Amino acid sequence: MHQEAEAILLTEIFRAQGKEVMPRDTYELENPVVKMPGTEFMEKISAALEYFIRERLNTDPC
Repeated sequence: MHQEAEAILLTEIFRAQGKEVMPRDTYELENPVVKMPGTEFMEKISAALEYFIRERLNTDPC
């Protein structure tokens, strides 16, 4: 319950400052469909992991 109260408070503060606040249900990572293979999100994760692994293999002295 503490997180919900904090989220409501922060939402009110941001709106008072004129900032746009997305509805909670539109957060990308909370949507399980986003994490399925073939989605843009998973392609980005895959590319980032591939880069990390290649970089690590090329620079790690082990």
